[in-house]
Amino acid sequence: MLCIYKCNRRVVEQVDIEVNREMGSTHLAPFIRNISVEDLAYSALNSPRELVYLLNQCGFTKQPFILSPKVLAFTSVQKVITENGWTYGKEGHGSLKKTEPIQIKATASSLPLGVLNGGELYIQDAVHWKNHIKIRLIYDHAIVPFFPVYNELPCRTTSNTYFRRNPVAEAQLLHDLEPFIDENKLEMSLPTYNVDFLKLLADKHWKIFVEGQKKQRSEVYAHQSQSGIVWFDKNEHVDDENGIVSQLLNSYLQGKNYKEVGSNIYLYRSNDVIKQDRESITAGILPDGEALKDIYTDNALLSDSEKEYIESKVKQGVATTLRPYQWEGVRWLATMRKNRKGCLLADEMGLGKTLQVLAHLYSLKAPKGPFLIIAPTSLLPNWENEIKKFIPSWADHIDIQDHNPNQAKQIILVSYDILRLNISVYKKLYYDTIVIDEAQIVKNRDTKKYQTIKQLKAYHRIILTGTPIENSLSDIWSHFMILIPSLSRIFKTITKNKVSIDSPQFMELSKKLLKPFILRRTKDEEMKNMPELKVKNVCIELTPRERSIYNHVKALFLKALQTGVSGRMNSIVLEGLQRLRQTCISPSLLPSSINHNALFMSSKMKSALELIKKSIDNGEKVLVFSQFVKALEELDRYLTEMALGHVHLYGDTTNRKACIDAFQHDDRIKVFLISLKAGGVGLNLTAANSVILLDDWWNPAVEDQAFARAHRIGQEHEVTVYRLVCKNTVEQKILQLQEQKRKTVDIFNASGSKLTMEEIKNLID
Repeated sequence: MLCIYKCNRRVVEQVDIEVNREMGSTHLAPFIRNISVEDLAYSALNSPRELVYLLNQCGFTKQPFILSPKVLAFTSVQKVITENGWTYGKEGHGSLKKTEPIQIKATASSLPLGVLNGGELYIQDAVHWKNHIKIRLIYDHAIVPFFPVYNELPCRTTSNTYFRRNPVAEAQLLHDLEPFIDENKLEMSLPTYNVDFLKLLADKHWKIFVEGQKKQRSEVYAHQSQSGIVWFDKNEHVDDENGIVSQLLNSYLQGKNYKEVGSNIYLYRSNDVIKQDRESITAGILPDGEALKDIYTDNALLSDSEKEYIESKVKQGVATTLRPYQWEGVRWLATMRKNRKGCLLADEMGLGKTLQVLAHLYSLKAPKGPFLIIAPTSLLPNWENEIKKFIPSWADHIDIQDHNPNQAKQIILVSYDILRLNISVYKKLYYDTIVIDEAQIVKNRDTKKYQTIKQLKAYHRIILTGTPIENSLSDIWSHFMILIPSLSRIFKTITKNKVSIDSPQFMELSKKLLKPFILRRTKDEEMKNMPELKVKNVCIELTPRERSIYNHVKALFLKALQTGVSGRMNSIVLEGLQRLRQTCISPSLLPSSINHNALFMSSKMKSALELIKKSIDNGEKVLVFSQFVKALEELDRYLTEMALGHVHLYGDTTNRKACIDAFQHDDRIKVFLISLKAGGVGLNLTAANSVILLDDWWNPAVEDQAFARAHRIGQEHEVTVYRLVCKNTVEQKILQLQEQKRKTVDIFNASGSKLTMEEIKNLID
């Protein structure tokens, strides 16, 4: 910034402030035109910044900048000009010459103290309105708002007089902003979209302006709905019925905290939509504005007589003593039935969901038909055993895996596959209650399992699963479209707008809308006296030969990623991850084209056998899990050679009940080899004291399912889980990723988000 003295016969008539770029030469570069005071304030400036503040307080907003003798007469102004090294003089029409500052006689007297009226905040980027909010101070009769950096320079009024700023009043006004003011002290940034804080400032006489699409600034005003939602818009007065919930919801699902409607701009914290009651939210979602009042009304509670009847009936016919939380579960199931609301019992694995449901079904006064229980094939023997064990009077009233169901029976047990094959017969019956066990395998609306179950008719529906979400939040919504069909309208309306189903916003909204129909308890909360579960990571060093194979496989897929066709990237990445995991378990799992028939016992197999032998020597039984059946088959051969009694459960195992019974009750059977897909859920294998995971996966729920086969009600001994992890391989990275996922565990996000391609690439590389 150049201070140019314009003189006539050595008398200073004015000082022009011009701007140019320092080019490092002795010649002045061309002046920069059409620059504003605000441009200068936010630029990298070599000249004293007080010059900018002086221009601001004299009322300038853009060029030309001309200081009159009246303002030059102030000592503080002369000091700023003197301290600027870029000083030039111009006599008449002569040329500019470098000069020393010219002394001007100081004639101004002391200035009166100005009256501070308040402040103004300018939001230039409505999309990210919490960032870079410009701060200005408003003085009575000042020409323009001031930058918030205090100085003793004079301030010009609209009547061309001068006053000085009030440091005490400014400090008080700026006090609330101090934690958020940037170093340059010209603007502030909030850590979050804290609309409550913004309203607090508005209540304290701060005016708030937002810049629209055409760079026009409009003042926005704070409003608050009856439910507590705060927002800003251009209407000075507005009631609560302006559709703010609908706007909030749309912006929330898109991760936005603002919306432009016509010429109006709305600022809010979109997460506040979750504060709304569920009726308001659903009314905002549905195009006709109709709330789902029938499902979100408060539940009618069980009467004392109803509770007494349930308790008496259960104690009379259920041959076990229910724990307090199980009684709570039975009463909750009865309450949901009374209110005609389908429900999801999502207790953590091992807390006795089967018993709670059986007790509930037994307590019903006058069932309107048979009970249909749908479960994976491997769990049907467990259901049959539990019914006969807990409700002996129903032992002869069970129809199991029938291609033509007997509606005269009290309970019909059927697998998902048999149901699908015979749906034409099953859909003709009307059931009192349909129970869907391990419902996570239903997945989403596109599966045949879902489409089959949707055809069934029943008075009431119950879903059982400890992990309702295996892949995506659409899984749990699919469950509720079976339980409460009217919720399908909500899901379809939201997702038709291309909302990301696995976004944090959609997860929170799902919690809000679905939790009234979910009961979830954990072992940590309810089973404090349960034997301890210990988890140990067993680190395994690869041999030089194994490391060579691992590096070879890794190099193959990294090269494929660099040279592969873009359309095949996903399949290359997924195959690369699988091959690296197989290499860690045993190179024999790899295709011969990769491992060149390298058949030998791997370090991981040796470690697994050592742990199995040690556990057996200690009088324990062992479960061994893997996602790869070929790995279990290899281990099977080694166990046979060692003459160690064992059974296995794979996808093609036909007599599953015989395997389970042998492991549970035959002392000669010490080891149970189980593929996660075939036996990772629902099985009660409390004879085991040790669990070995040959391979792990990023999803904590998969691991928890395996643990729960042994660590559940009925377990009388401490259970130890051994994770076998090869050092400096993809397995260690999977473990790290799993720990990250576990930090925010609940049924909505513990297993709900798919592994992204970026995450998989990071695992491989």
